[in-house]
Amino acid sequence: MATGKTTGTDGADRDDRERLDDAIALIAEVPGYAAVAGELRTLRTGGRLRIDLTLRDRAVTDFLGRITVGPEAIRDDRVGLAATLVHERFHRTQPVFAKTLSFWGGVFTRTPVWRRLEEPAYRASLDFLRVLEDWARDSGRIVLAEAARREQAVVGTAFRTFYGE
Repeated sequence: MATGKTTGTDGADRDDRERLDDAIALIAEVPGYAAVAGELRTLRTGGRLRIDLTLRDRAVTDFLGRITVGPEAIRDDRVGLAATLVHERFHRTQPVFAKTLSFWGGVFTRTPVWRRLEEPAYRASLDFLRVLEDWARDSGRIVLAEAARREQAVVGTAFRTFYGE
């Protein structure tokens, strides 16, 4: 039975790919984030930003800087997906050994092992969402501003749940 959807080699259909492109377009609109969106577009066209509908995580960035977005993030609204992309893009800026340092730092201090790795990435997505909220409110895009505000609460709750205060 035909669904009218085209499926790519990553298993994502055209709607999923369009969601990804729409989230990148939103990032590009936000003041100060054009370069982030440009980098994400370059990754996308180079096959280094992809969708994997079998991924158990929301999204991941590997040691080679490839970003893979899972079903939870790709099916989120575009504000949530944009925040996830900003988060994962931040991981591309971290030193190669940041994951190792975070793990062993957590082991030695008996704190969540990924906290040192994740905290600045969560902060990057929260910073993006705050700028998005202010810009949207100033532009009269109240629904978008409210979505950004709600997503800030979601991101903050996720960090506290996984990594503590």
